[in-house]
Amino acid sequence: MLFVDWDGVGQRLKRNHWWLESLHDQIRKHQGVQLGYTGPVFARREMTLRGNSLFWHKQVMGNTGSGKTELLKQLILQAHKSQNRL
Repeated sequence: MLFVDWDGVGQRLKRNHWWLESLHDQIRKHQGVQLGYTGPVFARREMTLRGNSLFWHKQVMGNTGSGKTELLKQLILQAHKSQNRL
């Protein structure tokens, strides 16, 4: 008899094709936490964490005084306002 770990298969697919879930969340306009903007001036778009990407591991790096703490404060405030939990 063959046993398949379907949960493991699903997790592997999610890891390999994370961008599909991100695109799906963007199309369905899921609420998220806006980090800022990305892209050139004429094609600027919001950089937003939505859905499961809110709960994935992140690392904030930068020089002393570059605004790391302020970024984290703003993320927490936005999450609280949109009633998402970090």
